[in-house]
Amino acid sequence: MHTTEVDGLDPDFRVDFRSDAGSMQLRWTFDTVLRSPAGRDVAELGLSLIQSFDFLAPDKTHPILSDELIREFAEKTAIVSVMPFVREAVHTMTTRLGLPAVTLGLMKPGSSGPQSFSVRGGAS
Repeated sequence: MHTTEVDGLDPDFRVDFRSDAGSMQLRWTFDTVLRSPAGRDVAELGLSLIQSFDFLAPDKTHPILSDELIREFAEKTAIVSVMPFVREAVHTMTTRLGLPAVTLGLMKPGSSGPQSFSVRGGAS
């Protein structure tokens, strides 16, 4: 059985949000193109996840959150809780496609997504 090699990936990780008086939903979209050592596209992967948060202020009122505050929360805090699901999905999808298992690296504080990946023991 011939296995296609994966030597590169080009991730695009985005977040959109909506909120109302007492809740917030974050929609994470992760898309990537996997490439062979020769630079040929091997596969395109796409994943969407939705996080939902319900909240009340200590005085039982609904806080007003600005779009800027929500985006900052998403990019600095919420992303950390969603990344394990993205890592697992990419690993599972590549394996099910018959490709070498791709494992996304851990995130560095303040980054907008994983900065590295490995392919079945090979580092990139």
